[in-house]
Amino acid sequence: MTDDTLFLRFGALARRVVRSGLLRGALLAVPLLVAVLLGAPSARAQADVPVSLPNRAGLAVDDTVDVPVRVGAALPEMPEVRAFDVRIGYDPAVVSFVDTVVTEGTLAEAFGSVQVGVPEAGQIRLAAAEGDGAPLPGESGSLVVLEAVVQGEGRSSLTFDFFQFNEGDPAAALTDGVLTTDEEFDPAPGVVVNEILSDPPSGGAGDANGDGTRDPEDDEFVEIANNGDAPIDLGGYRLSDSEGRRHVFPEGTRLTVGQGVVVFGGGS
Repeated sequence: MTDDTLFLRFGALARRVVRSGLLRGALLAVPLLVAVLLGAPSARAQADVPVSLPNRAGLAVDDTVDVPVRVGAALPEMPEVRAFDVRIGYDPAVVSFVDTVVTEGTLAEAFGSVQVGVPEAGQIRLAAAEGDGAPLPGESGSLVVLEAVVQGEGRSSLTFDFFQFNEGDPAAALTDGVLTTDEEFDPAPGVVVNEILSDPPSGGAGDANGDGTRDPEDDEFVEIANNGDAPIDLGGYRLSDSEGRRHVFPEGTRLTVGQGVVVFGGGS
C-alpha cells in the first residue's frame, strides 16, 4: 500500500462518518493547513536527525531497486557530520544487495568514498569518514543509494541494525523500511484517524485552533495518532479530500508511540 492509498483510506473513513450523520460538511475543505504535534517528545528527541529507509511494494523477482538512505536536515547547533557507520538488515531469501554504493549526487559525495561490506548473511554495512573531503552538508537528502535485487517472492524488512554519525553525536531518529513483492502493504499499520471536526460549533466552543476566532473552515481539524508499537515517519504522506490534496507532511515528521498530530484548516 502506498502512502497515497493510506490517506485515501483516511478520506474513506471520514466520508463514512459524514454519511452516517455524525458529522456534516467536507473534511478539511480549506485552503491552508496548520499541523500541531501532540504529546511531543523531549527537546533532545526533537533535535535528532531523521534517517529512513524506503517502502517499496509490487516488486517482481529479478527487479533491481534503488534503496536510498534518506536523512533530514541537521539543525545549525548540531556538530558537523564527519563520519558515519550503518548496518542494514534484510531477508536474503527475498533480496540481495550489490556490494557497491552510489554516492554521486548524494550527501556522502563530499566524503569521496564509502566502504561497503557484508559482515554476515542478511546484513550490509556502510562506513565513511571525511578523509580529504568536506563534512556532510547540513541539509536533507539521500546519504547514499544502495542497489538491491529481488531474489524471491515475499517481504523483506529493511532494518537499521546499527547507525551512528561521528561517535554518536548528532543522534539519529531511525525509521525502517520494507521491500515486498506483494501488491499492497501498510507501511504505517499503527496510524489511525483519532478524531475529526468538520463542522465547528458556534461561539467560543468552535475556536478549536485557539487563535481567538471561531472560523467554520480554519477550525476544522483531523487528528492522526500512532497506536502502534514503533515510531512512524509521516514525511511525504498526504491528506486529501474530494477537492484534492490539502496537506503534505514535511520530511522528518515523526510520531513516536502514543503521539498524535492535529491538522487544522488554518489560523495562527
